[in-house]
Amino acid sequence: MTDKVLTLDEIHVGLLELLNEFNRVCNKLQIDYFLSGGSLIGAMRHKGFIPWDDDLDIMMLRSDYDKLIENISYLDSKYRLNCIETMDNWEYPFAKIDLPTTFINDEYRTVQHGLFIDIFPIDRLPDNIDEQTKIVKKVRILDLLRGSGTKKKYRPTEKMKFLKNIIKPYANLKGPNYFAKKIDSLARKTNEKYQTSNTIGVMVVSTHGSKEFLSGDAFSKAIKVDFENISSFIPYGYEEYLNNLYGDYMQLPPKEQQTPGHYKILMKMDE
Repeated sequence: MTDKVLTLDEIHVGLLELLNEFNRVCNKLQIDYFLSGGSLIGAMRHKGFIPWDDDLDIMMLRSDYDKLIENISYLDSKYRLNCIETMDNWEYPFAKIDLPTTFINDEYRTVQHGLFIDIFPIDRLPDNIDEQTKIVKKVRILDLLRGSGTKKKYRPTEKMKFLKNIIKPYANLKGPNYFAKKIDSLARKTNEKYQTSNTIGVMVVSTHGSKEFLSGDAFSKAIKVDFENISSFIPYGYEEYLNNLYGDYMQLPPKEQQTPGHYKILMKMDE
C-alpha cells in the first residue's frame, strides 16, 4: 500500500484537529496565543483558512511559549512538539506541533516534520530603530546559514545562490541546529535585556524584519474569533500587525499567487 498524498481539504481538517488540541492545552495551562501571518489574514478575511493555505501560524509571548514547552506532557500523544529545547537536532529557532503519522518528502530540502502548526515566540525588543536594525541583520545572517545547511539542492527561483554556495560548506559543518540555537539565544537575551521597552514582536524569523515589531500593547489582550468551525484568538493589535506586514490585507492576491506555499504532505499507510 502506497503512502497517500493529502488533499488541501484533508490538510485543513487535520490542521483544525491540531488547533483544537492546541486550544485545549493552552486553556489547561491558562496561557494565551494569537493567530499570526496568513492564518491571521484568514481569520479576518475568510473567517478561517485562506482557501489555498496549507499550514497554521501561531505566536505566543515568550513566557507562555516556555510554559507550553515545559508542560508539553499535556499534549495528546498522537501529536508531537518539536523544538530545540527537547530535540538535539531540531533545525528551527521556534517550535512546531505536528502529526507524526504524516510526513513531507521534499526534493529540495530536508524536512523533519509532517502536517504542522508553527509556534513563534514573541519577545521584547529595543525601542531604538538603529538597535532594531542591528538585531534584524544578525538574525538574517544566522538564518541564512541555518537554511543553507538544510538544502539538498536549490529551487530554480532560489535567491542568492552564489552566496549560499560559498557558505554552504561551513553551514553543513556546523549544522542548522547550531544556528537555530544562536538565533534562540539572541532572542532570549534581547527579551531579557529590554523588559521595560515599549516594542514587542517576533524576532526569530527574518522574513519581515522589523515590520514584525509592534507597539507595547499589541499583545496585551487575546480576542476570541471564529476560525472555521472552532474558536481561536487574535492579538489586540491585529490591525497594526497586519498593516505592517501586508498593507491592504483584505485585498486578494493575483490569481497566480493563490497556491499552497509549502510542500506535499503525505499520510503514512500501513503495509
